[in-house]
Amino acid sequence: MAQKSSLVALVAAAIVGFSYGASATEFPTKEFMPAATYSWTGCYVGVSGGAGIESDWWTGATGSDLRGLGGLAGGQLGCNYQIGWLVAGIEGEGYWSSLRNSFSEFTSPINFETWTTRNPYNADVAARFGLAFDRAFFYGKGGVVFGRFDFANTGAETVVPVGPFASSGSATLPGLLLGLGLEYGLTPRWTAKMEYDFLGFSASTTGFTCLGAGCATPTFNVSPGATEQVFKLGLNYKFY
Repeated sequence: MAQKSSLVALVAAAIVGFSYGASATEFPTKEFMPAATYSWTGCYVGVSGGAGIESDWWTGATGSDLRGLGGLAGGQLGCNYQIGWLVAGIEGEGYWSSLRNSFSEFTSPINFETWTTRNPYNADVAARFGLAFDRAFFYGKGGVVFGRFDFANTGAETVVPVGPFASSGSATLPGLLLGLGLEYGLTPRWTAKMEYDFLGFSASTTGFTCLGAGCATPTFNVSPGATEQVFKLGLNYKFY
């Protein structure tokens, strides 16, 4: 009987030892498993906001060097594809802005004149490309941008035609976008980013209308252009 009990105990000990060895070699615990690599492949939608610095020039106008500040808020939609460390994608953005600037001067024969520029919104499409180090994605971007601009010129003439005047015009200017950014994966679905963009808008002939006794002509053309430097923070959700 004692020999039978000893045999059973020996077999049980062997089974336990084998099971422990198998689990240690074939089924590693979670602490010893390698961390999964973060994936940037997929499509996303997000929101962003920030501030910008704008510089304008008005070809054929005396008020030809305007600068101003403003905020912006909008959203983006895009897709990425990752191969190893390389990530490439495309992104479209649209945002409203409060970028506005104004320049005033005393000149002759004009007594007082003010030039004002507003950029109420922009939209762009750009390619993104860069390197991903797990959750960190460093990228550059380049593409095209279209910006809506409202221009105004007010003042008073001291020679014929004497009197005040107010002229205005609007245009959608095309341009080039170049940017740099860093995006970080907060979770498999959520990412946060910070980005700097340079926007160069081409000067375009814009028709102005003029009201008031000081108008030399009821309509005339000016060719305004603009550049902007934009700083943004954003949050994206990867839905696919």
